[in-house]
Amino acid sequence: MREHYGARFDTRHQCWQYTPATEADLGGPYCMKLRAVEPVLVGGKRMLHVLAVSEMDWTGEGSVSAGRAEPGLMGAFLLDLSASPWRYVAQSPALPFGSFGACGCEQARLVKIGEERHAWTFTTGGVWQGIVVSWHHIVAPLDGKFQDVSGIPEITEEAQDARYEWQPIATHGQAWYPLLVTKKMDGGATESKRIQYDPEKATYLLPAGW
Repeated sequence: MREHYGARFDTRHQCWQYTPATEADLGGPYCMKLRAVEPVLVGGKRMLHVLAVSEMDWTGEGSVSAGRAEPGLMGAFLLDLSASPWRYVAQSPALPFGSFGACGCEQARLVKIGEERHAWTFTTGGVWQGIVVSWHHIVAPLDGKFQDVSGIPEITEEAQDARYEWQPIATHGQAWYPLLVTKKMDGGATESKRIQYDPEKATYLLPAGW
């Protein structure tokens, strides 16, 4: 945590005060807290997934009140502990998600989505003028970084009476498992489709118009 977020540790809130050094205006400053450490075995190797999230409510030197347009931050790291010395496989210390300074990833779950791949999964969204819009996020290691590979909504602006759910279909030997996506309508009707990962777009996409 200190390597990525610096030495300004807030002892009261148990988080590291951090301002991203990026071109995008992400707001802040933030305070990053270690949220989860998940060991997994991948191809016989001891791997470690680490999740950090920005604290929404904290006070301290330089703290500001986050506005709606200011996202929260997610830090995701994958370490190979079998290497000597250990090494990073993928690392992304400041992924923007959510709004009002909260990433929505506080309760993210680590899910196996490929033969040798796990991803942090969670949903974010909100209500604006009575309209609910929310999205599923699948944040997976890809080319040395973490990336949201989900193009799957939970509730869309256009179809307020439908909700999408998903689960991986464990398939031996597949680098990216297909997903079973189920569309549930008000009234009880359901429809399911098998969605393959699109390597060119690096995303799981729903069929157009579904």
